[in-house]
Amino acid sequence: MAVYDVVEGHISGAFVKYGKFLARYPIPILAAALLATTALGFGIFYLESEKDLEYLYTPENSRAIKDRYTVMQSFPDRSSDEFYEHQLPTLGLYGDIIVVGGNEGENVLSEGVLADISIIDDFVKNITITINDTEYGYLNVCAKRSGECVSSGIQNLLNGSHLDASLTFPSVNVGDEIVDLPVIMGGIRVDNNSVVQSAEAFRLRYYLQTVNGTMEISLAWERAFLRKMSQLKGNFTAAYSVSQSLNYELNEGTDGDVTYFSTTFTIMMIYAAVVCGTGSCLTARGFLANVGVYSAGLGILASFGFCSYIGVKLVNIVGVMPFLIIGIGIDDMFLLMSGWLQTSPSDTVEGRVSSAFGIVAVSITVTSLTDLLAFCIGATNIFPSLRNFCIYTGFAIIWCYLMQLTVFGSAMVFHTRRVQSSRHCFTCTKIPSEEQVNSGGKLWRCLCVCFCLGRKYNRKYDQEDKSIFERIPLHISSVILLKPMKVIILLMFAGYLAISIWGVINLEQGLLLNNLVPRESYLYSYLRFEREHFGAYGPVLQVVIDEPQGYWEENTRKNIDSLLDSLQENEYVGNDFSISWLDSFSTFHNGSLPTTQTTFVQSLQNDFLPMNPHFSGDLNISESGIIQASRYYVRSVGVNNSYHQGQMMVNVRKITDTSDLPVFVYTGAFVFFEQFVQVLPSTLQTVGVAVAAIFVVCIFFIPHPLCVIYVTLTMVMILVGLFGFMHFWGLSLSSITMIHVVMSVGFSVDFSAHICHAFMKADGMNRNDRVEIALSRVAAPIMNGGISSLLGIIILVNSSSYVFLSFFRIMLMTILFGMAHALLFLPVLLSLMGPDKQPPKDLEPKVDKLTINPVLNIERGESMKRQLKYIVTKVSVKCGPDSECDPPHKEDDVVYCY
Repeated sequence: MAVYDVVEGHISGAFVKYGKFLARYPIPILAAALLATTALGFGIFYLESEKDLEYLYTPENSRAIKDRYTVMQSFPDRSSDEFYEHQLPTLGLYGDIIVVGGNEGENVLSEGVLADISIIDDFVKNITITINDTEYGYLNVCAKRSGECVSSGIQNLLNGSHLDASLTFPSVNVGDEIVDLPVIMGGIRVDNNSVVQSAEAFRLRYYLQTVNGTMEISLAWERAFLRKMSQLKGNFTAAYSVSQSLNYELNEGTDGDVTYFSTTFTIMMIYAAVVCGTGSCLTARGFLANVGVYSAGLGILASFGFCSYIGVKLVNIVGVMPFLIIGIGIDDMFLLMSGWLQTSPSDTVEGRVSSAFGIVAVSITVTSLTDLLAFCIGATNIFPSLRNFCIYTGFAIIWCYLMQLTVFGSAMVFHTRRVQSSRHCFTCTKIPSEEQVNSGGKLWRCLCVCFCLGRKYNRKYDQEDKSIFERIPLHISSVILLKPMKVIILLMFAGYLAISIWGVINLEQGLLLNNLVPRESYLYSYLRFEREHFGAYGPVLQVVIDEPQGYWEENTRKNIDSLLDSLQENEYVGNDFSISWLDSFSTFHNGSLPTTQTTFVQSLQNDFLPMNPHFSGDLNISESGIIQASRYYVRSVGVNNSYHQGQMMVNVRKITDTSDLPVFVYTGAFVFFEQFVQVLPSTLQTVGVAVAAIFVVCIFFIPHPLCVIYVTLTMVMILVGLFGFMHFWGLSLSSITMIHVVMSVGFSVDFSAHICHAFMKADGMNRNDRVEIALSRVAAPIMNGGISSLLGIIILVNSSSYVFLSFFRIMLMTILFGMAHALLFLPVLLSLMGPDKQPPKDLEPKVDKLTINPVLNIERGESMKRQLKYIVTKVSVKCGPDSECDPPHKEDDVVYCY
């Protein structure tokens, strides 16, 4: 308590002083805030975006990226002269088409479908582009071998008339290349002699050059390919894609859904105005609430500008940030209004503003600080997408906090001045006095009631009304503090926790690419066809020895053979495919290889490679005749589950890492598989550090160690529920949902911190009374803040973007779980095991009737007595028939006391 008292004393004291200063000089402070925001906002003109999925959603400086660099340095790009698909250091550039029969299961080996494939092939090869007045066709950009374009698909068999003869499963020889039929044909059916009888799908792939100087031309041809394929019609069913399709589709989906923010902004303004509408044209706070929404918008603008100034690139996931910040800003706004309603309406403007800021100083500071802390920790993550998102969001939280204190605070000053001078909330004209209202006719009185007062004129204009949205939450305590309800609530949360734990155990890792694109997208059909018809084989794995070795020595060759055998014995690697230049070189010499370095290398360069040029890309031989690096190939089995793709990478790496050779295993897909391995430890590390850091912060801002433990407990329960219910809602833990989970850490503590802080500040005879008082103070801002946040994201329920849809689902669960724990679980827990607090000496144990003055007799129970004494509330007051009240009251009239 001592540490907390010092911290709160300093913070509250500073806020009280600031409130007084703000009340005296609202216009200069408002102008300074707007000018600073405008200056930052201009940075948006320097905004740059990053849309490369590989960079954004794969771990930075991962092992796969380093291995790829080694491969590219050791084996130069041969896509313009001697291209072989399995030698690619990346996934390459290409246009890809999958053709299936018109009816499900139809044989694509039929004459009609083969004729259609020839038409498609000719159509693709005639696609041209124009860049700087120069026309480029497929022949200009295609990957080449021996001067001819290389295509990887059914065209190989079609062009060589191999389809006229019987095809023997699983492969056929086409020139000097072995074509694996399952790679280019799907749904193959064979007879007893392994002769192919039918197939359900064909693949046509057109690889493009990736050497320096042709990359941009190849990418432009890819885009032209997409445009032309969307126009292709025929009696066939075809799905198509290019190497950058996922980039294009994901970015297009998120860019389109950003427009939802304008709708969200409007909804939030309407809701805020309705919540703060009191039915009185004097005390209505609708315009004040709208300033709170605008203040959050200023935080968003400043964040985009500031991050542009410092060179942090915009990533598509930042598109969800505005929805997040609007919710945070409105939560702060409702807290400030709650503090405002706890001040005395008869106080001066300076007194009310300073008191309001002093009351909520710790609450809005601790929630903003915990949110900021979570994003600061997220900004250290190894995933660039999460890092950039956290930088944008973290600064937006800082600026939103400052805007609520300055822009919204200034609006509070103007609102108080208007109310105290009895001016209309819209026109700012003087509201007629009681005598002026009563002096007119019925029509005049009706107009005054409807358009000036909003209710019967029967009270003084020195009161602040609460809207129905601010009064309803006050009745929560009367229900949840009943003993039967306490038991029900605890059992309900025990069930919630059990279900959540079961969901966590079954939560899947990884990401299905289908989930990233809308169902109506061309890419969705392509990914579905690929998964259904071409899932038998995985990527070809390159086994790279990156240091000189004595290949002419038998011991070295045995180590290499043993390594390749070990790989093919692994469950994730097939044993029916391997490429080894060393084995072929040995066969070339009938098993008797040269035994010295000089004769070995000379025979390799002068005799073997000229006759086998397809191996030239697997050897790096220096001018001095030293084999600097070499590589071999095996093929992985088909694995569609991203978790097992990650495990495949880990398994084969373990085999090469334990070898005596300086060797590593690599394929272009490993760069993306890294995220499947790194997502879980990265998420747990980031979330764990954030929870620990927030726990430390709470020690300074929450008044009692037991309350700190309770806040941390609820935070963990919310996170467990979030992970568990992700499984039930069809979400997996991936590099995208990881961002949303990290985002939720800070929000999971906000509402709980409000309740615990209010509980420790409340005075009462027992825990139940203190819980009741705490709820009467913060239940309304918690509920209205939560509902406004829900309204802010509800528009995303129809989003076609996986990024926005997953954000909606995780944010929805975070808000609902946070509200439930703050308004149900924590109050019950505090009423049973909350920290004790000595009640004030002047708190009477029981009062059934209290006389405020000789005129007004207030009847109520002891709980209402304490609330009247320590918080702002409303009570029913009955005046006796013979009493003189000013203004006059009849029996059963209701007046409002604070």
